[in-house]
Amino acid sequence: MSTQPTEVIKEFLANTAIEKVEAAARRLVAEDATYISLTDSI
Repeated sequence: MSTQPTEVIKEFLANTAIEKVEAAARRLVAEDATYISLTDSI
């Protein structure tokens, strides 16, 4: 069963207390995700 995007965001926002935000972010972002800065010029 697939989770709807709005449910993922609701769960993340419900867990933004300082002691919960890291765990919530780990559930939101894929383990193999790559960070790309949109503000740095090459």
